[in-house]
Amino acid sequence: MKYYLAHYMNFILNHLSFIVFIISFLESTLFIGLFIPGLVCMSTLGTFIGHEKINFYHAWFLSFIGCYLGDLISYFIGKIGQKKIKNMNFIQKKKKIIKKIYKYLFQYSFFTIFFGKFIGPIRPLIPVISGIFNISTKNFFIPNFFACICWPIIYFLPGILTALTSNSMQRIPNSNFFLFFITFFLCTFFLFIYILFNWIIFFKTQKKFHIFKFNISIKNGFLLLLIIILIMVFQIFFLLSQPQTILCYKLFKHLILKKNFF
Repeated sequence: MKYYLAHYMNFILNHLSFIVFIISFLESTLFIGLFIPGLVCMSTLGTFIGHEKINFYHAWFLSFIGCYLGDLISYFIGKIGQKKIKNMNFIQKKKKIIKKIYKYLFQYSFFTIFFGKFIGPIRPLIPVISGIFNISTKNFFIPNFFACICWPIIYFLPGILTALTSNSMQRIPNSNFFLFFITFFLCTFFLFIYILFNWIIFFKTQKKFHIFKFNISIKNGFLLLLIIILIMVFQIFFLLSQPQTILCYKLFKHLILKKNFF
């Protein structure tokens, strides 16, 4: 068992470039991307970048190529097989989501295609839907090109930061409190995003403002948001003053400023 595990790990380490390309391609390919946990896979690859097992720019370039190629194939499949794809059971079950995507594609095509690349459930659907509803190649290619440039960096980043944090903690003793504080900061950040999202939904729909199924007044919601922002500001200042953060920055700078591309 140990032999096979070691053999498997060696295979992964020796073919990281190929794996980066394949995962990025499958993530962006018609329907397949719906069943692949993109953030988990890309963050895992990000840890290899953080530990310098693969060059950052090399991984970025290969991920961009895989991502863009997968999107283009999905787009042309949608364009060529419009009627067949529309009648598929899977598409019929996703009618509500597709109607929303269709609406936003024609109202805000650039922003929908660009930002849709970073939203898990709709990411693999946007290219094929753009093809089905005859979004022009120009209107699809341009925002998708820029989205495919940015997407790998954002999805690699959690893994890169995890690896850099791990490296900094190994070099500086007594780092448990630092790790706890990072976890606390991330929880606070996601809570802030959740409340902000509900706040935006409230102003768009004028429905009741609620957090975790609890209805609260707008005044209390605003105060809660303000308190969370103040807590986050304190957390950021605290983290910036820590030696682990400074070391993480130096390691990240070293990673990014490496001159070798391949």
